[in-house]
Amino acid sequence: NLINAPANYKVSITTKRINNVTIVGEKEIVESISADDIVAEVDLSDRELSAGQFTVQAKVSVPAKGLVWAKGEYEVVVNVEELAE
Repeated sequence: NLINAPANYKVSITTKRINNVTIVGEKEIVESISADDIVAEVDLSDRELSAGQFTVQAKVSVPAKGLVWAKGEYEVVVNVEELAE
């Protein structure tokens, strides 16, 4: 998911999959998680954007499963296009 993208840019995430996500929590919950439960979020509110391809941090979470979380740092590639005014 992409949040806080500036209105004057078209931003798309080109990374289709993040491999080797480490999930921490109660064993029963962790064992019940599927790849569809895991969400990656890219927040662009604190980035200065320009046109091109960039590697950015993604926050990984499991919002539908309660008290579990992702451990580690994850990155995705985004493509940024400046829109004509």
